[in-house]
Formats: sequence, structure tokens, C-alpha cells
Amino acid sequence: MSDLRHDPIDDTWVTMAGNRRARPMEYLPVHRRRKAMICPFCRGNEVETTAAIAVYGNKSLPLDESDGPVDWLSRVIANKYPSFSMLPSESVLAPPSADSGDVGEQPVPFRTSGNPGRQELIIPSPRHLVSIGELTDQELEVSFFALQRRVAVMNAEKNIKHAMLF
Repeated sequence: MSDLRHDPIDDTWVTMAGNRRARPMEYLPVHRRRKAMICPFCRGNEVETTAAIAVYGNKSLPLDESDGPVDWLSRVIANKYPSFSMLPSESVLAPPSADSGDVGEQPVPFRTSGNPGRQELIIPSPRHLVSIGELTDQELEVSFFALQRRVAVMNAEKNIKHAMLF
């Protein structure tokens, strides 16, 4: 899936996520886009996304989608093309260690690590919007509540040390 790689020149860690190449291209020229593109984030297209992790109708009412469509204001779903995952990555090739006897002639000079974590999308509205400035006051309040709740959930997990919203 993905891994962290150490850049010895800058002494920084970078994420390498080959699976993200499969994402849809949003920067195609207009003449190459489909005319009737379905937005997977709009109400009625919930089956186009990964299963909902959390659904909110208003700040005091988490909803349950398991019984079918609900009148939601904000949905939280797992990223379909994550850079981070709690699943073990089969594509991570860690460099051989010196004591494993599998070093070969040229040892790999770069350190790597698995890339554990969670990556979720918070859909702030069931309406197709271009900007957060188009949210109603109620949608904005519920979206911020969803952000707050998801950070609290991540904070409760002992394996997660950092949460970032962007």
C-alpha cells in the first residue's frame, strides 16, 4: 500500500503511496471529462463511496446508514486511495539488515518503515459544493462537530500519535 522512506540528504521522512496512482484525475481538460459525471459525495450516491464510518444529521444526532438512506448533513468515510492504513502493507520492502545474512553486495542505503495510520474523508454536505463558503450555518456546525469527533476518536487510539486535518 504505502511506506515511509527516510531521505538522508534532508533528514526527513516522506510518504510513498503507489496505490494513489489509481485515483481519478480531476485535472483533465474539459473536453476529456465525461459530461454526466457522478459525484460520489452528493446525496443519493452513497454507494459510490466506501462504507460510512460515521454519519451526522445534526450535532447531537449521529445516524445509522445500515437501514438504508438517511437524511444526513455530514458523512465520514475511509479514503479509497489512502496514503496511510492500519492494514499491513505487502508492498513495503524494508532494506535487509546486516545480521539477516541477506545483505548482498550493495546494501540499501535508505531506511524505510511501514506507514500505519488512518485516512478519512469528512464530507461536509450532501449538496455538490465548490467551496466551504457555500455551506449553510447548520452544515458548517455539523461538519466542525464531525471533525472534532473524529479527532477525539483518533486520540483515543493508542497507536495513533498525531492527527492532521486538511
